[in-house]
Amino acid sequence: MKKMLFSEKKIMSISMIAVCTFLLVMGTVAWFTRNAPVRLTQMNLRTDSIEVLYVDVKILPYQVDLNQEDTVYSEMMSNAQLRDSGFAELAEDGVHYDITRMSLGLAGAMEDVDIDMGQQELNSIEEDKLGPGAYGQVVFYIKSVNTMATSYRLHIQPELTFAETHVMDDELRAELRELAADHIRFYGTREDAGVNSFIYGSRIRYEETENGPTGIAGSLTPGVEEEVVAYWCWPYEYTYIPLDTEDVSAPVSTTSYDIESYDLGDTKIGNYIPEIKFHFAVTGD
Repeated sequence: MKKMLFSEKKIMSISMIAVCTFLLVMGTVAWFTRNAPVRLTQMNLRTDSIEVLYVDVKILPYQVDLNQEDTVYSEMMSNAQLRDSGFAELAEDGVHYDITRMSLGLAGAMEDVDIDMGQQELNSIEEDKLGPGAYGQVVFYIKSVNTMATSYRLHIQPELTFAETHVMDDELRAELRELAADHIRFYGTREDAGVNSFIYGSRIRYEETENGPTGIAGSLTPGVEEEVVAYWCWPYEYTYIPLDTEDVSAPVSTTSYDIESYDLGDTKIGNYIPEIKFHFAVTGD
């Protein structure tokens, strides 16, 4: 068996804010590792009052009262519109609604709201944990308010916390950053290719490279909502890494050395990185 799962305590994620001219929101999702498994915890997001872009995000079902207007849960819909949409379902009490969409600002302000990471259940991964072989998606809903923003770019940036129980030099820290970026990947497109098998494309890079800028981009029409999906995966084996002709880091061989090196990388991630945060930011141009 390639990897083993270990139990671990749950730690809450930390929300962060960053605002510039057209920067709408920066949020954080924290993944906690321990010898390969990772616990996916709450993702908190906040937004300032920006009159250029509206952004909602898909959340796990959260019960609210949509029959009042004191608290509006979406930046693009009134509570009445949200109630009549496919993002709300009447709760068992016949009064409240379970909603699956919320504005980023409100999601960040409410600690018990969880962003839906779309993680699929796999027999090899314990419930509420993330490990090699896991995959999913994060869904954003973006709308330009006016012609000041005719396009968007979704950025993703990892931040690692290194284990205090180990003495690490700068070289090891740099290696761990490269491992985390290489093993846990985000993409802009995904096509079905069989049971639990996909073809990924449009790599969302964490750093500016000769292959292209960070993030994924798209055009916006003022007043028209766009659904933007960021697909993520942690390939179980080296040979499972999505092949992309524009990705120079894609596997070029299947030697035992490559496979063993990839497995060793998973082990290092678990041993030396107790926490991984991924910061999400949406900018408009």
